[in-house]
Amino acid sequence: MASGHSGTMFHPGPIASPMKAFRLVPFSTPRGMMNLGLWVRSRLETEVIFMFALKRHLAVITAMSAVLILDLAACGNTVVKPVSGRATASSSAPATTGGSPGASATISPPGQPHASAADQLAGFFSAAQAADARLHRAAALVNSGIGTKSMRFPSATVAALKAVDTTAAARAIPGGMPAELLRQVLLVYSDLVSRSRSLTAVLRYASPLPTGGQEAKEVLRCLGFGAPAAARFDADLASARALAQATPPVTVAPPDSRPAAEVAVRVSLIDGANSGCASCGGAVFTSLSTVIWQPKNEPGVGHSDGTINGIRFRADCQAGRGWDVMIWAC
Repeated sequence: MASGHSGTMFHPGPIASPMKAFRLVPFSTPRGMMNLGLWVRSRLETEVIFMFALKRHLAVITAMSAVLILDLAACGNTVVKPVSGRATASSSAPATTGGSPGASATISPPGQPHASAADQLAGFFSAAQAADARLHRAAALVNSGIGTKSMRFPSATVAALKAVDTTAAARAIPGGMPAELLRQVLLVYSDLVSRSRSLTAVLRYASPLPTGGQEAKEVLRCLGFGAPAAARFDADLASARALAQATPPVTVAPPDSRPAAEVAVRVSLIDGANSGCASCGGAVFTSLSTVIWQPKNEPGVGHSDGTINGIRFRADCQAGRGWDVMIWAC
């Protein structure tokens, strides 16, 4: 498998989102188009770094292409080779070794049997609840800073926003789960990401902001995108937990396998839909994205391992570091 965050427009899978302007466009745009590449590098250990690159052709319209690189739990030295044309709606497809980006966060010591899959997802549920608590605190501080004439976000608010982190939850998602359980777990994760990206949009601007100004309007627009996810989070979390409790223990796939890669790719798509392509939350994934393993080499793009919801991606398992995922989007 090679290393790999989309003309026909592609939507990032079945999602519940008020962000009608968010679109994913193939990286290989039609001839005669200007392609403005917005490269988003997002690692679990670092902040998001934006790099802009411009490719000039005959300028008719502008299309954007975002690449998001995601690292999840450490991989071994096994080389995973994709099977051409393999489509999966879950991480249960045959893998070279079997795997999960967050397996290390959810596997109990030997000799401690699991009563259900809920035991194996205890790390995820704990991380999700911790993130939810931080989001509530940050949201309260943001709301308190919005006045009738201006918006003011003091250092305490900024610190609370910077403390919002969904990466611990991402790391705790194991590969090898049944499709419906994986769908519900990723739905909870997308709730968290939608909320966090809508809140942290506040950090894009220097405080204070005149309430009637364009920047303040943009802040309010982004904050509104997180509201649907906040409203449904408790129910989604309870549903995922109940299903996990009713599901027998699963065989957690090793971190260097295809199921691990599929979790990483799906997490990358959720992150990119909520923070790439100039978005700021609002993308809640209610259905499981479809991953098709189909290696391809394209001029000007290079090697890709397959598609997720029709968007090409590349996934690379780095020994001791985790999965690097690139998704050509926007």
